[in-house]
Amino acid sequence: MLHLSDEIIKQQLIGQLNEYVMTQQETCEYLEIRNTHLAKLSRDKKLEPFHVLLNGKMNLNLYFKSDVDRYKSDLEGIRNNRKK
Repeated sequence: MLHLSDEIIKQQLIGQLNEYVMTQQETCEYLEIRNTHLAKLSRDKKLEPFHVLLNGKMNLNLYFKSDVDRYKSDLEGIRNNRKK
């Protein structure tokens, strides 16, 4: 059984994870790319997940927000050069 203090600790952990970690879906929305493109970025080692949760048929990748932010700045530079 979970006690009240266990629930508080659980909420604190979730809050910290939300501050520093992004899921696959959140990463795709933030970078404005499709999930298949994110898989290719992972294969090419341009944006590596720090943890993979095995979930039966599918895997859920977790990414550090700082890594995603760094890649987004690179991606925006590439997109801006294409517009010129």
